[in-house]
Amino acid sequence: MDKGIIWDNSKGYPANVLSWHEMSVPKLGNIRVWIHSKGDSVKSDFAYGKDNRARVTFTFGSIEIQIQGDSFSEVTENEKQLRLELAKCAPANTSGSVKSSNFRFIPVGQLEVDHMQCIKACYDKNRFEIPTGIRLVKTDKTPTLVFKGGVIQKSGSGSLFEKNINRFRATQEFAIAIAKIYSDLSQIGTQKIIKQISVDTGLSSEKIYTSLRVARGQGWLTSNGVGKAGGTLSSEGVEAYKKLNGEKTINELLSPGKGNI
Repeated sequence: MDKGIIWDNSKGYPANVLSWHEMSVPKLGNIRVWIHSKGDSVKSDFAYGKDNRARVTFTFGSIEIQIQGDSFSEVTENEKQLRLELAKCAPANTSGSVKSSNFRFIPVGQLEVDHMQCIKACYDKNRFEIPTGIRLVKTDKTPTLVFKGGVIQKSGSGSLFEKNINRFRATQEFAIAIAKIYSDLSQIGTQKIIKQISVDTGLSSEKIYTSLRVARGQGWLTSNGVGKAGGTLSSEGVEAYKKLNGEKTINELLSPGKGNI
């Protein structure tokens, strides 16, 4: 396993240390892992430098995993400098340290959904709300969208997520629309259907499950058995979809900037 290390010595001791570690992992292929440790100087009997009697203790501050593909890319001088500058921006007065046991408590699946929703919001804002070529925000700074509780902050007409979250109720109209989307995705063999609906609509998985329970309670959506994903609209579901204007609700859920959501 190849590895390397860089550090920031601006405080007179290594206040930020970054190491990279290259390895091959089944199913992922070649990966490079970056580990950032924060150094803290405390008085000690250990002599560091000519006149400075200090000891430096380190805590893991962050870990990043990069997919490298068939071969490892070069760690350039620009990347080294930028990573050290970024490391300097990390909170300095934090307690605790990143440990292997911590990863069991990180909701990776939810983070994946949130990440995809952020990307979709960026794409939708550029596509539906502003002319091509204009920055996402009116500033010379990096284009940025900030979410609080799933809602984009400082957006003019309200985001897709904000509108859907505010309007959502466990109504039959929502239930049949979500059931139809679920049925369509199930029939084409989509994996992780709930996650896909969450990304497409901005609704949380909890709200989606609520709608599906309503739909199944009404007999509109079939089941593949306890604990098994999938299902299709029943004949009653097809009728309910027509009667409750399901197509209109779906269009409003999936088309930001359109409809009355």
